[in-house]
Amino acid sequence: MSQNKLLYTIYLNLYEYLSYRKIKPKDLPKEYSEFEKTITNYNFIDIETEDDKQRILLIYNEPELLKLNEIKKIMKFYKKYNNELLLITSIKISNAVNRSLLEKYDFTLINYTYSLFKIVFPKHILCSKHEILSEEQCDDLLTNQLYNVRNKLPIIKIDDPMCIWIGAKKNDVVRIERISESVGKSYYYRIVK
Repeated sequence: MSQNKLLYTIYLNLYEYLSYRKIKPKDLPKEYSEFEKTITNYNFIDIETEDDKQRILLIYNEPELLKLNEIKKIMKFYKKYNNELLLITSIKISNAVNRSLLEKYDFTLINYTYSLFKIVFPKHILCSKHEILSEEQCDDLLTNQLYNVRNKLPIIKIDDPMCIWIGAKKNDVVRIERISESVGKSYYYRIVK
């Protein structure tokens, strides 16, 4: 698979990601030819959301594009942006680049790698259904069913792909639905740390 086709797959999967987080994109995905022109000319493509609380930048990266000066050239377009900016790159940006960007700009920067969006994790056959519980559901679960304290639940890491896809935050309780032939449906609960 060529680099541009892989990036286009990731680009389309990012729209799926937004739908799992119940965020509406401002525009529909571009056709492949338009996508290819944009990514080749600018080395990145931008996905805006309707509420403008989040923006996604898919960066076409050769390793030299992840250096501070090259990233700054892209970030100049987002000087006035002050919400969450997701940066999707082939490898993680360095801590020095991250720190420098956070000092210079007002947005919250979150960096994920291509590998997280090569497939749609929630649709994969080996991924169980994950769901974030509301505070009421969590209180009911802990007091009436599990007779447990929130912090005593088993842990799921915040950087687990399913936590990223569903938008889990620290201290959220996640219900995992597993289906087996012998038991049928069973539920497991995890606290995000």
